[in-house]
Amino acid sequence: MNLTLVWRAVVVLFLLMNQPGCSVKFTDSQGENLAVKIDPDNDGVATDSGGQKDNCPSTYNPSQYDTDGDGIGDACDPCPLNSDPTVKSDACFGPEPSKYTFDQIEGDWFFVSWAVIRDVNSLAYKDGNVTS
Repeated sequence: MNLTLVWRAVVVLFLLMNQPGCSVKFTDSQGENLAVKIDPDNDGVATDSGGQKDNCPSTYNPSQYDTDGDGIGDACDPCPLNSDPTVKSDACFGPEPSKYTFDQIEGDWFFVSWAVIRDVNSLAYKDGNVTS
């Protein structure tokens, strides 16, 4: 067999396997299916595997964190703290345990207010009044 032909076939298969929505089926000499792991974002988690499935198939996301449990990884989820798919990314707010909390220290009460602010790039906790 010509070695050049084999390398060309390997290159073509590699290119096909890394295309979104493309699947390639391999069988051994007895016709048994062989497992093929396709990982277009090269994060080490296959898009189509028998076990864990990449929750951000086109975004590098080796940790596979999914804080809100909606099946979309935090790396590509516009609302990583809210599993409601109807919420737009500019209105993403985290879970709010209570609007106000009170704390007693040595007999005096201190009023503490807080807000969770979500912008496009970061999540920040702010004390005091928040204006929009």
